[in-house]
Amino acid sequence: MSYNGEIFPVIFTDLDGTLLDHHTYAWDKAEPALARCRASKIPVVMASSKTRAEMEPLQRELGLEGPFITENGGGVFFPGGGALKPPSESEPDGLLHKLTLGVSYSTLCRALDETALLLNLKMTGFHNMSITDIMELTGLSSQNAEKAAQRDFDAPFVLDPSTPCEDKKLRKIFRRQGLELSIGGRFYHVHGKADKATALDKVAAWYKTNGFQVISVALGDSQNDFSMLRRADYAFYLGEGPAPVEEVPGVIQAAEPGPSGWNRAILDFLTELPNMGAINNPNQME
Repeated sequence: MSYNGEIFPVIFTDLDGTLLDHHTYAWDKAEPALARCRASKIPVVMASSKTRAEMEPLQRELGLEGPFITENGGGVFFPGGGALKPPSESEPDGLLHKLTLGVSYSTLCRALDETALLLNLKMTGFHNMSITDIMELTGLSSQNAEKAAQRDFDAPFVLDPSTPCEDKKLRKIFRRQGLELSIGGRFYHVHGKADKATALDKVAAWYKTNGFQVISVALGDSQNDFSMLRRADYAFYLGEGPAPVEEVPGVIQAAEPGPSGWNRAILDFLTELPNMGAINNPNQME
């Protein structure tokens, strides 16, 4: 199976600051492009640091029906009971099938606490925050902050300015424990070696196994999106500053940040898609 007889685009997108407005979490400015994707049966795969509890209702609100990637690639949730069978290595979890790629949240929280003691840092993870604390840091409602706290594979934290630590040093300490450090738009995140690129590979492979000739498109705005942007066939950067061309060769700078830029990037991409033919982007997957 293919799209237009040749290629089947699968869109992987970060949420906060990309598809969703960084401050209001609104996506209405991206609705024209989302509507076109829905009408053309083009999958939009959310890939976020958010939890399943946060993303599952958002999936419904956006009218999306395919897989979604949670907690920076720690897990992928596939639809159950549809035309496409979930991956064999996934397991039923409610109405969905869960593919676990990451490290358990309890292990991550323990690593955070031990690292804070080792380096004498004031590091505060979600597991040490109240719902009110999370609300103040994120701007979320009480209900949504509770959903953000229901974590499985990724531990967000803040580092108090009174005890600074270089990212390079912090990353080295976590890697000694078999973990990775990512930096998002609001928080540091510690997680297992799986990341958004790992999850992109799993989703793309699933579509390919079902007969689709996949072309992957990724959109993101922060450092924890870079692995996904590098892995995709086409990558769009929606951050406030200049595109990270050194970290992500071939990345395309969107005209605007946030959902307005997302809308323009996807509409322009889909307009050009029938003329693309063979993929020749430097980010092409092997």
